[in-house]
Amino acid sequence: MLVALYALTMFVSASLLFVVQPMVAKLLLPSLGGSSGVWTTCMLFFQATLLAGYLYAHLGARKLSPRNQALFHLPIMLAAAISLPIALPQIAIDASAQPTAWLLAALVLAVGLPFFVVSTSAPMLQHWFAHTGHRDAHDPYFLYAASNLGSMVALLGYPFVLEPWFGVRAQSLGWTGFYIVFVALVIACAAVVRTSGRSLTKPSKDGAAVPPLTGRQRMRWIALAAVPSSLMLGLTQYLTTDIAAVPLLWVLPLALYLMTFILVFARRPVWLPDISRTLLPLLAAVVFAASAFKVEMWISILLHLANFFLFALFFHGTLARERPHAARLTEYFLLLSIGGALGGLFNALIAPAMFDRAVDYHLVMFGAIACIVPARWRLENPHGNPWVIPVLVACVAAFYLYAQGSWALDDWRSLVACAGLLIAFVALAAHLPRWENAAFAVLLGVGAHTAMATEGLLTYERSFFAAYKVYERTYRSAGEFRKFSHGTTVHGAQSLDHDKASIPVSYHHPDGPVGQVIEAIPHRDVLVVGLGAGAMASYAHPGVHFDIFEIDPLVEEIAREYFTYLDVCAEHCTVEIGDGRRLIADAHKKWDIIFLDAYNSDAVPTHLLTREALELYFDRLAPGGVIVFHVSNRYLDIEGIVGAVAADAGAATRTQLHNPPRRERVTKHIDRSKYTVVARDEAHLEPLIATGRWRPTRSADVVWTDDFTNVVRVFEW
Repeated sequence: MLVALYALTMFVSASLLFVVQPMVAKLLLPSLGGSSGVWTTCMLFFQATLLAGYLYAHLGARKLSPRNQALFHLPIMLAAAISLPIALPQIAIDASAQPTAWLLAALVLAVGLPFFVVSTSAPMLQHWFAHTGHRDAHDPYFLYAASNLGSMVALLGYPFVLEPWFGVRAQSLGWTGFYIVFVALVIACAAVVRTSGRSLTKPSKDGAAVPPLTGRQRMRWIALAAVPSSLMLGLTQYLTTDIAAVPLLWVLPLALYLMTFILVFARRPVWLPDISRTLLPLLAAVVFAASAFKVEMWISILLHLANFFLFALFFHGTLARERPHAARLTEYFLLLSIGGALGGLFNALIAPAMFDRAVDYHLVMFGAIACIVPARWRLENPHGNPWVIPVLVACVAAFYLYAQGSWALDDWRSLVACAGLLIAFVALAAHLPRWENAAFAVLLGVGAHTAMATEGLLTYERSFFAAYKVYERTYRSAGEFRKFSHGTTVHGAQSLDHDKASIPVSYHHPDGPVGQVIEAIPHRDVLVVGLGAGAMASYAHPGVHFDIFEIDPLVEEIAREYFTYLDVCAEHCTVEIGDGRRLIADAHKKWDIIFLDAYNSDAVPTHLLTREALELYFDRLAPGGVIVFHVSNRYLDIEGIVGAVAADAGAATRTQLHNPPRRERVTKHIDRSKYTVVARDEAHLEPLIATGRWRPTRSADVVWTDDFTNVVRVFEW
């Protein structure tokens, strides 16, 4: 019963921890938008609070007995309960001059104390269990498997159970109820500790004092925790941009990440055999080589997931094997949390600032292999210099960056990197076992192949939001075009023929739905949410003004540097940077046509497709005006979402799937697209209906609101 009580408490605490993060994100989205500052600040807040919780548990374990720690912790838990249910305070909505400070204040007021309390549970409860006198108290780490099981259940349960059936308000009330249950369970755990009162004055089995941790051991644990954390984030980005932008695909790497913790900290742990030191680098080489040769999408996804799972299992298994005695438990978990946070910090902030493309995944894979190699290398080279491996890995990573095009031959650093290329390969061949040597060579080759894979590549640039490519292609029947893409989706194109450069192509061609709307609906002021290459600006002319809202400033830089649409538009266009919904809400004007095309690859900004969002659009729509949604999507029924929200508002809608004949697609460079037009009254759509190209809009059986969205229900399986 004692084990069941502690396991249940840790399960509930971890579930609360993983549910509150997406819930708060949904709560913030309609009010503050999806700008980089919002997401970066939220990530910073949750990671910092989690670290604070682990540090609090560690300091409490060092300074207080379990009984006193429980007594000290009880009023903090009750104070957190008073701040529930979770709700967005008015301070966040009024954010103005210093949005980061306002948002941090809003997060602290909304969820700071409850999140902090729940985050302390994993190390603190295990520390308490070590004092209960139970026969397994000397090794309480198996309880960590229950904690990660709770995290995994919450991770999978939120998008598939909670989000489809409950709005954010209902979720907040439910979270409050389970938090009260959690407090009761913690009190029960504390009561057991008070009753048993086991001391750790002689913590080891033979009665000897537990040796202190060395600085080298601490750094090793931080590194072992940082690598799989960063690999998980890098893989998520790689899968959802370079392979398939499938909604909810991000869940799989995180679920596998948590599963490895469950396996290695279980009563009967699952660890990889020692031969994995040889096989894992080779496996990485095979997986990345398969990606370079463009294998079937789902095969590639499975290969990368399997590769990540085995690497994470190796690193987490190593951490589990090296876990210290229970007397050092809280410090051990504090170090693991620092490593995990550093891994996330590298992917979220450091890598985007340092590199102009998404190289995180490959770079951290070099680091993962580098962590695996030294043990074998020392066995074969007992008198070798220990700094050889880090130097070699640094050289290989530098050459990978050079092959990716992140460096050019224009400064001394690049010359040094090139000079080191020969040194690295010679050193690798001389010092490393053959599997690691082959793995590094293949990963380098994949890096070079990736850089050359895009024919006519002009630039590859990266921001917080995405990694973008601009490249040129020549088509026999249509001529030469310049294209702008993110991941697997093209976001605009332009003819390089001077006589055709002002004619929008791709989704925006005059023969397509966009051109038909522009032709049929009288307009003087037009709003476009989502800039892309700037093709919509080609429709502006004297007497017609276009306002363009774009969330990513890098997109505007690319559109102005590599395309000429905005140059031709000149004073007839205005580009503003920020979240589209927030900018619309702050605007004090009305538009005749509102175009909404603010998608990155196939990702959908849900806050732009809700009942409240449509009400805002209508409030900013001039009499007789229309709202145009670009609803092309390979995985979600966006047409059905817009149709349901419009029907709920009593609005009129029409949809067109524009699929021009192949010859027209080739000669005029028109892409297949789907658009839905929404108006207050059917009469406003009559000019479009008369063309015979626009059909009634299909409606989904769910209406999205700021409080409730359900991606799973509109997923086209």
